[in-house]
Amino acid sequence: MPKETYASWQEIKELSAKELLDVAPSIMKSVKEGSKFFSESPCRKNIPMFIPDEIEVGQRLGSGAYCHVNEVSSFNLKANAGKNLNHTLSSKFLSDVDNPANETQTTNDSKFDFSHHEIRGLMSLHCLRGGDARFAIKRLKGDDEDDHDERHRVRGMIDLAIEVLFLSHISHPNIIKLRAVAEVEPLRPDYFLVLDRLYFTLDVKTHIWKKEVQKNNGICGLGCFGVNKEEINRIMFDRIITAYDLSSAFVHLHKHDLIYRDLKPDNIGFDVRGDVKLFDFGLCKELRRNKMDQHGLYDITGLVGTRQYMAPEVLLCKPYNLLADVYSFGILLYEIMILHRPFSGMRFRDVESKVVNNGLRPDMVSIQAPSNIIDLIEHCWTGKISDRPNFIQIHKILEREVHIRCDPDSMIIENRKKRVKNAFDMSASYIQRSRKMPIIVTESQSSRKMPIIVAEEE
Repeated sequence: MPKETYASWQEIKELSAKELLDVAPSIMKSVKEGSKFFSESPCRKNIPMFIPDEIEVGQRLGSGAYCHVNEVSSFNLKANAGKNLNHTLSSKFLSDVDNPANETQTTNDSKFDFSHHEIRGLMSLHCLRGGDARFAIKRLKGDDEDDHDERHRVRGMIDLAIEVLFLSHISHPNIIKLRAVAEVEPLRPDYFLVLDRLYFTLDVKTHIWKKEVQKNNGICGLGCFGVNKEEINRIMFDRIITAYDLSSAFVHLHKHDLIYRDLKPDNIGFDVRGDVKLFDFGLCKELRRNKMDQHGLYDITGLVGTRQYMAPEVLLCKPYNLLADVYSFGILLYEIMILHRPFSGMRFRDVESKVVNNGLRPDMVSIQAPSNIIDLIEHCWTGKISDRPNFIQIHKILEREVHIRCDPDSMIIENRKKRVKNAFDMSASYIQRSRKMPIIVTESQSSRKMPIIVAEEE
């Protein structure tokens, strides 16, 4: 018989599909048990539930290791589902799902706490936006679609359930929003979640930027004659603001000691407004302070994520901490600046060996980026964990780069900060209403001085 609790996936890799399914509830329980994050971050209220027959599934948007993501074409509810939904409720709901990027209002004030029934009706009524789907459904691959064994499928069920657990407690403008879940128990093959529909990933966006740069970079795209400097500068600004928004999401996660562990272009999307959204939280994990060693590291599962973006310590299955995400961000920021995949042309095994044994990093010779961002990239991906910046520092450095390129009267940074504050205020109000006690918010990571780069502390 398998034991009841497991510290990591390394301990359960030998379990059969049935054994893994048997211990899955205890794995889910261990995620929340004794958690500071889940105790201090309330679950979002009234997350609606749907049964599979109520959702008309549209075209495929993407696929991962365990799941497919499709458009939601319609919600097939009873005829009176939208009854008594007045214009004010609709307007408030749409201001949440369609709110322009520079808006700062929020649907989360207590006057507009929608009921479960109202949200179902509003989602059905406003499923489409000008003929396009507003929502997407993420569900496990079918038996006939999954090339792996049954154990892999069970692993996917656990992964999806963990993702719902985290997303139901996270509120940030640059993190995908959970809209609904299946009206069944999480650890079932027919479980699903409904999210905001994203229109393309960072991988696609990188190719768009690359074509735009080539088009505006003079004759034959060589940067000689006919360069459109205004457009080149705009494209650079677009890339920096994307990195800035993404760093904001990680400031939020790391403040709560949540390590993401799978940062890559395929897990970053853009919504209808062009706002960047981090998604796919199946590998997210809360780091418990009582498990931290004397070096500030945690003995948790290695080889988690995507190898080109993994920190050396994760590749080696050595203890690591939140700064493993910083390494991945450095690789990603390089990709945003150079506009092609890191280590292109190399085999995964060769990359892994040379990153670990020879300190290999992507080639910086041909990169064209602001010097502060080049310095930032190199500090993020340094092999010495303690020399990496934290995300508060990264966010400040990128904020300065945005300010340099903004009109003096621009409200870009201020509006983004207001949106983050609105999300925080919503969580705080939920705590106050549910617990009737003072809220204590603590920083999870103290700021450190970095070599060369000096950043203010928040």
